[in-house]
Amino acid sequence: MKHKLLPFKSRYEIENFVVGRNTPPSRKYKILTEQLSAYSDAKEAGVEITESELAYYVIYQTLLDELLAEHSEEDLIANFEKEEEAYWVEHYAELAAVDLISSGQITPANLYKINKFDKATFTKCVQRVTAIAQSLDERTQEAEKLYNDSKLPKGM
Repeated sequence: MKHKLLPFKSRYEIENFVVGRNTPPSRKYKILTEQLSAYSDAKEAGVEITESELAYYVIYQTLLDELLAEHSEEDLIANFEKEEEAYWVEHYAELAAVDLISSGQITPANLYKINKFDKATFTKCVQRVTAIAQSLDERTQEAEKLYNDSKLPKGM
């Protein structure tokens, strides 16, 4: 039986959805090193590595190299706990903002999670929800306007 190490993902997908563009550098470091460690552990255990899995490894290693060109490894490790609050505030604020734009209210599950923050962090999160929802609403309206304008006959 052939062991499947990891599903193949493109660099675009990894950058935007696995690691995430808004993810703090220390969390990116953690994600990348954990994925690379899983690859190394599998290789040491004698797991056969496919060409697509090797390409996946190369993407993670390239992203890690790029991150380490901008930040020292020591700082990334030291700042992990410091950046966690900001990460989770942003994470749940984005989810709640999407809730607001799509349904007009925050889902009970997201509100439950936001409510776990202490009072000061809860307030920060609500402020971010509002800012993100406003930005998302503006971006959506701009995109809709461009689409609608492109549908109008010339000269109107």
